[in-house]
Amino acid sequence: MARKVNEEEYIQKRTEILKKAYELITTKGFEAMSIKDITSSLNISKGAFYHYFESKEKLLEALAAQLRERVELTLSPIVKDPNLDAIEKLNKFFENVGEWKSDQMEFLLSMIQVWYMDGNAIIRQKLRSQAIKNLSPLMAEIVKQGVDEGVFISNDPEHDGEVLLVLIQGFNDSISKLLMKQSDIDFVTMSIEKIVSAYTNSLERTLGAPNGSICIAKMDRMIQWLQANA
Repeated sequence: MARKVNEEEYIQKRTEILKKAYELITTKGFEAMSIKDITSSLNISKGAFYHYFESKEKLLEALAAQLRERVELTLSPIVKDPNLDAIEKLNKFFENVGEWKSDQMEFLLSMIQVWYMDGNAIIRQKLRSQAIKNLSPLMAEIVKQGVDEGVFISNDPEHDGEVLLVLIQGFNDSISKLLMKQSDIDFVTMSIEKIVSAYTNSLERTLGAPNGSICIAKMDRMIQWLQANA
């Protein structure tokens, strides 16, 4: 007879493993962290770990999915806020995500090198596709509102919402890869300024928004990332 799984206990234990993995990654890094580190810390067997995650790669996928879900939770209440206009909503989204990422800076910096390994390309594509699918309707609502307010130009808010998300992903990739290089801080700072400017202009042109109305990232926060990664 098949063992009956208590769903609540399953979710709780899986969450505990993810939380412990998060803690270990911030202190050791993902590559250095072993499954044994997790099982020893939680006093569970390897078999118990594999009951929840088929491999270390699946653990990585689950951690990345948590990050994506956090972004979704950040965007949803902003979109539903009746007191914000469309440009305010878009900028508040960028600001809130930026603040949240800064709070998770140590963890995210330790994950960058692993995330962009060739072997994780399938995971990256899978999660990006899922993020676009989940976030596009919310982003489309902002675009529609902006059209109604006369600050955005769009004949197809649904697809333009997808375009915005692809641009945002491209921006994140460009910044992350610069951080991975760990080059001269002055050179990287100048490169980041160019990237921020290029993607900001692209977002504004895509939406037909007024020049200088969108702030995709603040340079002082970008400098904090550079200093933390030095």
